[in-house]
Amino acid sequence: MSDSTATARPRKRRAIVLIPGLQREERFHRRDILISNLETVERHPLSRGEDVSAGGETGLRLNLAALRGGDGAAQAPEIASLDVFEAYWADMIPEQVEQAPWTKLLQGFELVGYWVLSLRTWQAVANSLRSGSSLIAVGLVMGGLTLVAWYLMLAVLIGQTVAPGGEVPEELAAIPLVGDLVHLFGVASGWLAANAWWAVLPFLLAMLQVDALVLLARFIKDYFENREDDSGVGLRDRLRRRIAGTLEAVLAADYDEVVVLAHSFGTVIATDILADWPHEADLKRLSLVSLGSPITVLRYRSSWLESERREVLGKRRIATWIDYFSPSDWLCGAVTGHRESYGEAMSRKLTFEAPWPQKLSGRTHLLYYRDPRVLEQLAAPLAAPG
Repeated sequence: MSDSTATARPRKRRAIVLIPGLQREERFHRRDILISNLETVERHPLSRGEDVSAGGETGLRLNLAALRGGDGAAQAPEIASLDVFEAYWADMIPEQVEQAPWTKLLQGFELVGYWVLSLRTWQAVANSLRSGSSLIAVGLVMGGLTLVAWYLMLAVLIGQTVAPGGEVPEELAAIPLVGDLVHLFGVASGWLAANAWWAVLPFLLAMLQVDALVLLARFIKDYFENREDDSGVGLRDRLRRRIAGTLEAVLAADYDEVVVLAHSFGTVIATDILADWPHEADLKRLSLVSLGSPITVLRYRSSWLESERREVLGKRRIATWIDYFSPSDWLCGAVTGHRESYGEAMSRKLTFEAPWPQKLSGRTHLLYYRDPRVLEQLAAPLAAPG
């Protein structure tokens, strides 16, 4: 093939819209990590270009270089350029705020009840074991035990603050029944604090990053329940509007392909939006690449998420859906039903070389951003198996 023939071949302009996972980070932080790793791809050489704009959304262009063929002629890539955008939503994740002790205790119990005492959670554990995803089942059980341990530590701290050694404050002792309950609570928390395991528990919880786990559990619960804010608008509705606005701006631009690249909980948001996308003309150039999706587990906890999953898979609303997952990542699994709908070649298992401490702490959940198979696919024709 000559250079002129290769150059004459139609070349596509592709936009990538990144929907990051559930982490409080600065705007463009995760996008810049993705771009830095894309620049390391050897099979599809990319060079950083200029900033681009689409409907007020700011992105960064990556240009693909031509490759020399067997006859020495330049082989132009099918993709002319990649414009990478980020659908930013990390600022919608609430920060930890100081609350009254009894409010903390009540909300903590509500959280443990929602995740640990729920039949749906244990259905997810049982299904993971039946499907051979034992690492996911272990992760769910570990997460539940960590939540319980966190709540016990919280109860001990509050109990020893409010009623140390069972000594009830005068304003509470005068109230019938309440004084007796607070006394029992103080005695029980004192007994727990006196045990040897109490000295080890804070250290273990710090290693397991319990604060991040609690924040994750609380946010997902509020998202599934569409918890309203001071304006009276639900969290799910506000988040959908934010992400859909970015996607709408990019789709309105002159791109041949728009790839939604969703990581972790971002895959839940992407599925939620794409299942109801109102513009039918967009669907034929819309593709989804999911990284480390928790949908296979979370669909048991949310009836509407299961409905949205079925909607995207059942009608194949989008052009292509490539799902990456890893047995080394206990926070995710292959999206249920994806392989049957989009084909076995579109469901891709990755194996991360990582030590056990990284796997237990969940740090392997971020390795998708620098996996060469994921990066190469983002610069290659999406229909081709990676």
